Amino acid sequence: DRAESDFSTAVSMRESLGDLRGQVQSLNNLAVVYGENGEIAKALKLHQRILPLRVKTGNRRGELETLMSLLEMYKQLGDIPNALDSWHKMLELLPGFDDPLLKGEAYLNAGGLYSAIGEKDNALDAYLKALDFARRAGDRQTEGILLHNLAAVYLALGAPEKALVRLEESLSIAKAAKDQRQQARSLEAMATIRHTL
Repeated sequence: DRAESDFSTAVSMRESLGDLRGQVQSLNNLAVVYGENGEIAKALKLHQRILPLRVKTGNRRGELETLMSLLEMYKQLGDIPNALDSWHKMLELLPGFDDPLLKGEAYLNAGGLYSAIGEKDNALDAYLKALDFARRAGDRQTEGILLHNLAAVYLALGAPEKALVRLEESLSIAKAAKDQRQQARSLEAMATIRHTL
């Protein structure tokens, strides 16, 4: 396809110029195109090429963001060992960052991974850490999403009352933001839990 050909040409040109940052940018742009088109395996291969370039250029934030992308793609492809490996590499990098949004996003991704593989206690721990970072950053939208995710974990752990508390918090945030879609999600989940109590 034409976009792939153009990006490949751009990567080759940047490589011949010794422009590592430019190579990363071109590879990342193509990975985004693949991801948006649902071509996860192709996007994954590009992110696998990007990671060593990020390391080589000393871009620690870019390295962390690439690992987050890899974690998500491995998870989508069912490659749990590599997804967990990406998470462990992220854990090594996280102490070097003060950005609560970035740390929160990393723990949100880890919570999703642990939820997907049924490790409820690890999911709970990751989501609680992500929630703390979201609150520190004042990111109410992510806070609402995390509260909803926490409710699902509490349900899986057999604690419906805790799940309801988190959903009520999520509903409150959605009301303040006038987010009707999130309000409906929270209300539906609350109704389902109350129906089973």
